Amino acid sequence: MLKKITALLIIALFTFSAVGYAQTGTFSGTVADEEGDPIAGASVSLSEFGCWWGGYYTQSLEDGSFIIEEVDAGDYTASASAFGYMWASEDVEIIAGETTVVDFVLEEWGWGGGGATGACSGTVTDEEGDPIEGASVSLHAEGGWGWGWGNNYQTMTLEDGTFLFEAVEVDEYEASVFAWGYFCEPQDIEIVEGETTVVDFVMQEFGGGGAVGACSGTVTDEEGNPIEGASVSLHAEGGWGWGWGNNYQTMTLEDGTF
Repeated sequence: MLKKITALLIIALFTFSAVGYAQTGTFSGTVADEEGDPIAGASVSLSEFGCWWGGYYTQSLEDGSFIIEEVDAGDYTASASAFGYMWASEDVEIIAGETTVVDFVLEEWGWGGGGATGACSGTVTDEEGDPIEGASVSLHAEGGWGWGWGNNYQTMTLEDGTFLFEAVEVDEYEASVFAWGYFCEPQDIEIVEGETTVVDFVMQEFGGGGAVGACSGTVTDEEGNPIEGASVSLHAEGGWGWGWGNNYQTMTLEDGTF
């Protein structure tokens, strides 16, 4: 009798362990453009909250493929984005012990096509007049909030802080700019057929002027291993998002410190 009970306990424990072990699945697929060409370096994420910055994240490889392993079973919003392309998403279910496959096809920015066009150019500098290289400049038409709805255009500034959009469909746009450590109010502009609309951004550094202190720390995983390249930010009250109020951003070093 004792042997039988012991055997049943062993079976129960094994079954419980197997079930617990199999509560994760895998998410994989590809990211390509409409011609079927792979898009390398596209951001791919899974979120339970319907937001692209959700719980699991990776980037596509040179052949456009991606894989996220050990994803908790459940329902997610899967999304993919890349500079110059429309953001795409769809709802997926991750099943324990299985691989869910999604192949994303991203459209190039700018909807409508074939309409009258103009151009937009300008500069992005700091308050000292020094150019800011690599700032992300976006044009969003009415109904074009975010990364993909309506007419949207995106580019990055060159070494001298200049940028240029060519063949922008005639419309009214909100022009905005983003760069780490800076903020700037968006500007309303109009693109006129055959003309170049010029918009210059002067960006302010986060915070400034008052008494200051410091903040430091580490970012590690559950086993105490340092996480390099983690994004750490401070947002003061009224400092929602990336630019309003006192905001500060940095990234962890190789040893996980910031």
